[in-house]
Amino acid sequence: MIQRRVASLIAVGGLVFILVATLIPAPERALAVAATPFLCLVCGEQGSVDVVLNVLLFIPFALGLRWSGVGIRRVILASVLLSMLVEFLQYSVVIGRDSSLSDILTNSLGGALGAMLADHLETLFRPSPPTARRLAIAWAAAWIGVMAVSALALRPWAPAGPYLVRWAQARPPHPPFGGKVTAASLGSAPLSRGRLPAGFALPPPMRAGTTRLRVSVLTGKPAPDWRPILILSRPGSAVLGLSQWGHDLVFEAPSLATPMKLRPVAVRLGDAFPTDSGMPLDLAAEVERQTVRLGSSYDGGRSWTLTLSPSFGWSLLVPFDHAFGPEVHLLTGLWLAGFMLPLGFWWGRAGVPVGSAIASIAGVVVLGLGVLPRLAGYTPVHWSEWAASALGAALGWAGSRRAAYLPNRCDSPSIGAFFSS
Repeated sequence: MIQRRVASLIAVGGLVFILVATLIPAPERALAVAATPFLCLVCGEQGSVDVVLNVLLFIPFALGLRWSGVGIRRVILASVLLSMLVEFLQYSVVIGRDSSLSDILTNSLGGALGAMLADHLETLFRPSPPTARRLAIAWAAAWIGVMAVSALALRPWAPAGPYLVRWAQARPPHPPFGGKVTAASLGSAPLSRGRLPAGFALPPPMRAGTTRLRVSVLTGKPAPDWRPILILSRPGSAVLGLSQWGHDLVFEAPSLATPMKLRPVAVRLGDAFPTDSGMPLDLAAEVERQTVRLGSSYDGGRSWTLTLSPSFGWSLLVPFDHAFGPEVHLLTGLWLAGFMLPLGFWWGRAGVPVGSAIASIAGVVVLGLGVLPRLAGYTPVHWSEWAASALGAALGWAGSRRAAYLPNRCDSPSIGAFFSS
């Protein structure tokens, strides 16, 4: 009875979340949506983000249905039909929502994964020692793979042209900067608005990871959303961008995340703009390999420096505009702790000597935070990443010790029913 109630809540909650996430009109995106063909599979500048999020979106709904006792085929069919209904409404009724074949396929895949996950909940939470070892090894490999992809995505990018420079122009769904751009340069080369000459090439240092952007503006009124100041783009994607976000300056650095169709690497400088309009301001954005520096001449000069880490890869998949600010280490720490928690839990259930389990966990952390970043050319990661990883693994280990008595103390028909599919 308890299982069915919990499962029903998960299914209903998942359904409500799907409807809210997909059927709220977004008229500011209407032009971009009109340019997206229905048959595309990885659609738009951030198509990889959409693919991953569309898979994740349907997992709770399907997991809840399957856990409540609905047959797996019916769960998958329900996911497919729900996805088709959402896409039909997006296509015919809801303004500014993207309808595509990719959404139907990825939503259906998410439904299938959710249904299969429900059938293996007991294995995940109460694995035998050999199964726990296999789960821990697989999870460690997945984490190293995620870190490797992140390390690649955050590396500098200097693509070939042709190039287009937009000064204070809309970039759907973002309205244009409310002020005026008076001058801009990339390295020693001026960036005039419009299409750059056919022979224009990005400064050679950009190929080695060094970017220096300078922009002079007359300020506009702060707004709650991103307002593009300058965008350097090539066919199909932006290369770099500078925007105002309220009183903050946002720089989208040139990185391989863009051709991988992930969310761009964005860094934020707080209090870079005044409230008043029409004030002259000099803005600067620099990248030296994996170190990003932002500057503004406002109020005597403000600046901020951030060294990128492969652990920042979580930001490449967030479903909303985001730029790294002072909170980046806290958010990254939560991400790492959450990723390490299952590793600690499964090693705690693996039935190996404590020393061997701790050594295995430590080896994975050293490989992901020490060896891999070094091989990819990054500087040593922030101390908080080591601390968060250790804390997450320790919490997982403590959870495994806490759960160890369940098979003996709580092994009863009601408990078995709770975990059964």
